[in-house]
Amino acid sequence: MEESEGATMESVLDLYIMSLIGRSLQTAYELQVHGRISLGSSSPALKRLKAAGAIESEVSTTEKNKTRQDFKLPRWGGQGSRPAAILFYSLSHRLILTPS
Repeated sequence: MEESEGATMESVLDLYIMSLIGRSLQTAYELQVHGRISLGSSSPALKRLKAAGAIESEVSTTEKNKTRQDFKLPRWGGQGSRPAAILFYSLSHRLILTPS
């Protein structure tokens, strides 16, 4: 696999994870169960997305003293603009081809 193919595969996974988070799957466990993404794939992708500012996270403790990390898309450009976060990420990583 070429380096550009690996980057494209990461980008597709990133967009898929962002779309799932946008559909209210908030934890790595929910992504695994409902999105069918392994923890081995989602963990690096979530770290990459968080570092890029494409997602936000909040850590809390459950009633049983377990740590829970919830992910969400940032609200860019005002209320109800979470799809804008996905579009911005896509354009900034040149995933959407625009006519020249």
